[in-house]
Amino acid sequence: LRFQIAVIYLSSGLWKVLEPVWRDGTAVYYAASNNVFHRFPFPIPSWADWLLVTATYVTVVWELAFAIMVMHRRTRTLALAMGVLIHAAMWAILELGPFSWLMIASYLAFLDPYAVARYYTSSTPVLRRCARTASAASSGVIRTVSSLSSGFSGAS
Repeated sequence: LRFQIAVIYLSSGLWKVLEPVWRDGTAVYYAASNNVFHRFPFPIPSWADWLLVTATYVTVVWELAFAIMVMHRRTRTLALAMGVLIHAAMWAILELGPFSWLMIASYLAFLDPYAVARYYTSSTPVLRRCARTASAASSGVIRTVSSLSSGFSGAS
């Protein structure tokens, strides 16, 4: 899943580089001004032009760099934080349905499950009990699968 998400962003960034509106910095302006996509019924103020140009270039650079950044532990947090910011901004100014939220949700694949478990078990006693229950259930599943696979290996 991590690889697929990285490929989504890399291919999106490569296609953007081929489009003139992304290269000249006007893509976000046109998307935000388009009646089909814009969220609010008023025009974009002229003082925000530099923000839209910056957003265009940051989006392209981030999409091209995302695949490399998430594969390295040191830059993973930055890549995911930028992704959350970019998708939250897209949600704020564009009507794209659940796209932004789904892409943010896909970042769960990049979280370390042990770090998340440590965070939640240290948070509250209720979550600690839930984590113990889930851990016990998962170890039971692992034992069952292990015993099943050992039974199959002896038959061959």
